[in-house]
Amino acid sequence: MQKITVLITICVCFKLLNAKPELVYRSEYEKEGDLIYDINDPREGSLNYRIVEGNENGHYTINEKDGEIRIASPIEDAFGVVQTDLLKVKAGARTHEVKIVDSFDYTLSLLPDSFSVLSKHQSRYVDKESEWTAYNNLWGRRSAVANVDFRIAMLHQKKLPSTCIFIWDVPSSSKKFGDAAVWCYTNLLWGNRPGVREDLPAFPFQIKSIEQLTIEFDYRQLFGNHGFKLAMNLFTYDESHLASLGESDGDFFFVFDQVGTYIPPYPYSLPDIKIMGKPFALRYKDEKNGKFRQRRRVIVKDGEMLTRGRINLKYLFDIFIKENYLNPLQYIQNIQLGIEVSYGYGAIKFNQFDVNLKTYPNVQGKDIDQDNDR
Repeated sequence: MQKITVLITICVCFKLLNAKPELVYRSEYEKEGDLIYDINDPREGSLNYRIVEGNENGHYTINEKDGEIRIASPIEDAFGVVQTDLLKVKAGARTHEVKIVDSFDYTLSLLPDSFSVLSKHQSRYVDKESEWTAYNNLWGRRSAVANVDFRIAMLHQKKLPSTCIFIWDVPSSSKKFGDAAVWCYTNLLWGNRPGVREDLPAFPFQIKSIEQLTIEFDYRQLFGNHGFKLAMNLFTYDESHLASLGESDGDFFFVFDQVGTYIPPYPYSLPDIKIMGKPFALRYKDEKNGKFRQRRRVIVKDGEMLTRGRINLKYLFDIFIKENYLNPLQYIQNIQLGIEVSYGYGAIKFNQFDVNLKTYPNVQGKDIDQDNDR
């Protein structure tokens, strides 16, 4: 019995000596006082915590009673430079190792050779076999410049969209940008968006011709905070020919992952509906800014999130058509699925994504009616 006890003790010590540091992702835009990590384990009882190594630059502070590690002073960082701090924290008789990395550069540094990175504005990758296009669409308010003042990229392998990852690190309100937030979009496109992909025979198709239109998706958040929205945009056109986005007569926007309760104050609304148990608001707005523009929105309410499931889009179209809020004679030229980021940092992975489109065979990609009256 004594021999067995000795062997167990040796194994436990070996495990502790080879334990990996606790990996903590952070934003490059952390501010003084921001919480980085809570090392406290309630099962350990009452302990005193202190950083004993790795904080020579004084970037971090720890609450000795609750184990919360926070930013004590700004961390100077630069795009493309991996900033790593390895803290040793004494908690009673135990020492924790905490590896704190800036999430964006650290993630890029670990990418296998099979991945490619789209990080420039309007950079793209076309996967002809899967009929999907990865498209990086970066925007920043005022003087903000992509990959200088904020970070966002699309990481992908050759086969889209299941091997696609969105990663971002974006400051919120900042004097550097005139106290305005930065926002950006990154998308997967399916269809004949001019200048990106014009080789899919089913596009454009008329809403009236749709026999079936469903979307199946599965997102996973890899790290970060929930400062993003998952959304799908169907660009609609009254014209039967391919038109530029600037000539769009309207769009159909479906937000199925949203933080907060903001619903656009559009003048027209339909009764709320439930999609897979989640409450959604239906809104409609007309604008006249030199050209008639329509806006239709289906937006998840009350901070609800729908990150995986199968949605019947034709059912949503039919609701708007019945109430005369959507012209069934309009054409859809492009389906865009993307992430809108307004603040924070993180990474999202597509585990699965698919659009199943069926239109009547005799009208697929062709005109069926030139009468565009509403």
